Amino acid sequence: MKKQLFRILLAASILLNFYLLIRQQDMSPGGGQQKVSPDGRFIAAAMSKRQANPFVREHGLYGELTLRSESIAKPPLITVLIRPEAIQNEMAYRELSGLIQWNAASTEATFTTPAGRFTLNVPKP
Repeated sequence: MKKQLFRILLAASILLNFYLLIRQQDMSPGGGQQKVSPDGRFIAAAMSKRQANPFVREHGLYGELTLRSESIAKPPLITVLIRPEAIQNEMAYRELSGLIQWNAASTEATFTTPAGRFTLNVPKP
């Protein structure tokens, strides 16, 4: 009896941990644009995405705006999510012209999306 109970608890624990792990996976295909700042130190990126993970509550299309320093491999300095976004597909940001504009001093990037106009300031060190 104890062996059977142990097996049931072990199986339940494995399934629960698998479910929690899968919920954390980023399954959001999409596309967008990026633009390097005039001084070359920062990258502004705008991505339109679709949440495709079947184990999360929020599904649908959203926008993701980021500012990074120097390389896309580094973690973002700022990330802004736009929900709900007024787009029809996850590749919508690829098709927009004038999506990202940097100011001359490379201190702020302005994103013009279907949901509105957003300005992100580069954080001071």
